[in-house]
Amino acid sequence: MTVSKVIDKLNGNSRGRALAAPVSASTFEFAGKELLTPREHEVLELVATGASNKEAGRHLGISPRTVETHRAHILEKVGARNTADLVRIVFSGGRAPLSADMVA
Repeated sequence: MTVSKVIDKLNGNSRGRALAAPVSASTFEFAGKELLTPREHEVLELVATGASNKEAGRHLGISPRTVETHRAHILEKVGARNTADLVRIVFSGGRAPLSADMVA
């Protein structure tokens, strides 16, 4: 199943809760993008649309724990502190500012 089909399914999910408009991380340029694996790109696209680990895992055919692992790797590679920071970085094309404990 392609990522666009997964996003379409997520947008019409059974709980009646519409997620954000379809997003493709590949359309954005941001620092660290080239470090992500193809699977991390898929997870990032789902995270950016508001999918939970459970929803993303179900649609990608992997466990929610595996989604958590991919998400953690994405955060580390992009330099984000949390998911909200990650989404800000992707949409703004920026990079998270370094904190004092990250520099040391």
